[in-house]
Amino acid sequence: MRPDQRNRGGSFWVLVVAMLLVGAASLAHAMVEAPYARIFASKSGRVGVKVVPDAGNTTATAVVFALARDGTERELWRRNLPNIPGDVQVFEAASPNLRGGKGGDMYMVTLDTWGRAGGDHALVVYGSNGKTLHDLNPADLLPPKAKQPVAPADGGVAWREGASLSLALPPQQAPMLELTFSDGLVATITLPSGPVVKAARPAHPAGTVQKPAD
Repeated sequence: MRPDQRNRGGSFWVLVVAMLLVGAASLAHAMVEAPYARIFASKSGRVGVKVVPDAGNTTATAVVFALARDGTERELWRRNLPNIPGDVQVFEAASPNLRGGKGGDMYMVTLDTWGRAGGDHALVVYGSNGKTLHDLNPADLLPPKAKQPVAPADGGVAWREGASLSLALPPQQAPMLELTFSDGLVATITLPSGPVVKAARPAHPAGTVQKPAD
């Protein structure tokens, strides 16, 4: 076989493999379930969030509500979201050092985008009035030498695999969201609009920690 024939043969198989990989990625993307309306709630169940995909299935509307004594819904706020979140977690901050001891602050955190992990809007924090407090991507939270997050087409959560999110209420300090990774490193987000500290060994004073509803 002449060298030019061997080269053509090698190029052919490279092309075949490339086409198979593209086809597999397209199939995985097609297998992601179409987004649908969902409800999320805080751990206490006092605050709920409806997330409703918009017509184009690229953005969504969030409606935050509470229940009256008779079970009727009282809308607290609503707003358009820049994406359709993959997950939503709701936290209530009822610490004595907030609002003169009355509590009442709540935070809604959206994680990833439907069908995609990481990227823009990987973690967005909204305050009690629906205002965007933080809009972060994995690079804002992971240590500098961390492995680059991947974005699997099947909707995986690779960049935060095994991680948990909680609200810490250190005494006499502002509340903090803590994202604890599987290796024990913790990224902190001071609320409402304080600094974001990349994942490191935790060093904040002990305080009440609130985890989201299961």
